[in-house]
Amino acid sequence: MRAVHVHAPNEVTEKVWNILINEENCHGLYRVACDFGKSSVVCFKCGTKHTSQILKTIEGTGVGSTIGSLDIYSLQSSIPDFKDTSKSKSREYRYWDRQTVREIESKIDSGNHLTFDYIAMTVVAATISSVGLLTGSAVTVVASMLVSPLMGPLLSVAYGISVRSKVFMWKGFRNECWGVLLCALVGVLTGLVAAYIYHPNGLNLGLLESSEMKERGQSGALVSSISV
Repeated sequence: MRAVHVHAPNEVTEKVWNILINEENCHGLYRVACDFGKSSVVCFKCGTKHTSQILKTIEGTGVGSTIGSLDIYSLQSSIPDFKDTSKSKSREYRYWDRQTVREIESKIDSGNHLTFDYIAMTVVAATISSVGLLTGSAVTVVASMLVSPLMGPLLSVAYGISVRSKVFMWKGFRNECWGVLLCALVGVLTGLVAAYIYHPNGLNLGLLESSEMKERGQSGALVSSISV
């Protein structure tokens, strides 16, 4: 469920009002004057799957691109809850039953920032993966993938390619490179510590045997991993 606020000059909101008043999937429609009567805000609620289609109609008036603004809020609940006014009794599935493009962009962008959390989670994931390789535990290696935030920049690159956005592509590529470098650094440090622990001139705790390192260290496994 979404709540949408449309803020624009009165002549524009009048067009938006005339469009929405005939929209069957628009609920709780009302208008509030602001800026000493020079502009107004049109507010309404709609189902998540209908939001994209309604916003596309509103953006046809120029709101959000050339004039005014559109604010979209996610609602946990609404009291009283509005009922589906669709004329069809059977549920229809359409290709536009999805989130709006703006919401998708916001979610992808939220996971594509070079923040402390991103760096910390990358280091933690790389450490878990290093321990899994040393102990020969495939479960631990897979568990590190659940912690790793490297999928965020990859999604940004994929989305940037699909919409031809250089900003998303470059930002995702840059943050992914930093994440890979951090993983490589953690791997080098783990290798130095393991060399000291297992080397005869170090602590000499015995021979290091790891099935995960043997399997992943082969040239064939390396090529298949890169291709995937």
